[in-house]
Amino acid sequence: MIIVKPYWVDHHGTPIFSIDVHPDGKRLATCGGDSNIKIWNIEPISDEIMEDDADDTSNKRTTTPTPKLLYSINYAHSKSINSIKWSKDGRYLASVSDDRECIVWTLSPFQSANTPEIWTSIVCLKGHSADITDVIWSADNQFLATCSLDKTILIWETTKFGIIKKLEKQEKFINGITWDPMGKYLVSQSDGLICIWNTINWNCEKVIKDVVGGLDLKSFFLRSSWTPDSKYFISTQGFNKNNHSAILIGRDNFINNHYGNHNDNGNDDGNDDGNDDGNDGNDDGNDDTFELVGHTDVVSVSKCSPIIFKDNSNNYFSLILLGSVDSTFSLWLSPPTTTTTTTTDTNTNNSIKRSPPQLIMVCKEVFKNTIQDVSWCPDGLSFFVCSIDGTIAYISLKLHEISDGSLQPISHREKQQFFKKSYNFNLPNEIELFIHKRNQIPTKPITRTTQEVLSTQKQSTTLTGKKRITPVTTTY
Repeated sequence: MIIVKPYWVDHHGTPIFSIDVHPDGKRLATCGGDSNIKIWNIEPISDEIMEDDADDTSNKRTTTPTPKLLYSINYAHSKSINSIKWSKDGRYLASVSDDRECIVWTLSPFQSANTPEIWTSIVCLKGHSADITDVIWSADNQFLATCSLDKTILIWETTKFGIIKKLEKQEKFINGITWDPMGKYLVSQSDGLICIWNTINWNCEKVIKDVVGGLDLKSFFLRSSWTPDSKYFISTQGFNKNNHSAILIGRDNFINNHYGNHNDNGNDDGNDDGNDDGNDGNDDGNDDTFELVGHTDVVSVSKCSPIIFKDNSNNYFSLILLGSVDSTFSLWLSPPTTTTTTTTDTNTNNSIKRSPPQLIMVCKEVFKNTIQDVSWCPDGLSFFVCSIDGTIAYISLKLHEISDGSLQPISHREKQQFFKKSYNFNLPNEIELFIHKRNQIPTKPITRTTQEVLSTQKQSTTLTGKKRITPVTTTY
């Protein structure tokens, strides 16, 4: 395992509130309390040789140093920026802020002598009446969702970026939202409250109050997630018998509101030191709900590796990353799942008893304050973590470090087969193919000179001798 803390990734000493890896795995976006968005080159972070090359600015070198910062969008918003998310195809970057605005950015075709890239805004979305806490793209990129302290969620279509729905039934400030991998549900989380929205009719199907703790909220953000196989929802802010946790809820239990008692194994003394053996989440044999116990304060963020892993017995597993107010982060291996159709579709399998999740590691003393956000790299074994202390960390694992060597990542084709057998759902592949193409392009964008742009403009002359010019767009 490698842990790197790049000292040069910062936001002028202010908290870094959100972090997201571009789908091509080459860029990293960060935002924070300085109202700036920064696009970083991942190579100097993940590769020590490339970092040394970036630091070598001697007169003797004959090539341009590897850039660390690709672009800084200074004062992207007028107030602190709370969340940033790349679209699934990597074409757009959405940011939301305390200034109540959501701005969508894209890579400009123009080149600057001062920066390797230029990112420009294409639209500013207004509709919330209070701070916006989170933003997320749907799996097919057709929708963009934003949530706010005004207790509403706005759904934007992504063709013209107009509002198609305003979701208003939540009772409390909304601190985070997440789509299920198939796009059938949008889930929002508040302090002690979860709402499940059906994306077909945008009705609120369930309001859940008996899963999360309902504590005095210590984190401005509650960032929940789903496992990549869509089998489990991972709620933050779990609390049971003086233990902070994340709640791992089976899809059928979650959608149909069937829950067990969240019983632990009875051996916990309430003074967990973070070295949990992963067995405190045992279910009762008729429930598919587990508690990921081990943090000493509120779990504020969960995020799963995009890769599904399979063992020799054709069981499937996911990697679950948790971040906490206690300044530590932990990595877990999900319970095994199969391609058997879920109970949501067939009303079977209620008697299946699953093995509990396994704790892989706990990382302490990497940060000095609350973990605010996490993001996985496309390889499914590397990830980034950011903190309110204004720093980030890059962690890279080897396959043998997460198991005894029996786990192997599945291909996208096998992932499609998995979703077809499990849910009768056709997982699209257009986005992944587009990402593959982006992996082949250099970091610098295709550029056009001013003269080239001017040469493509349409120009005509009126009867009075005036020139009429039809301008050419400067962004995608």
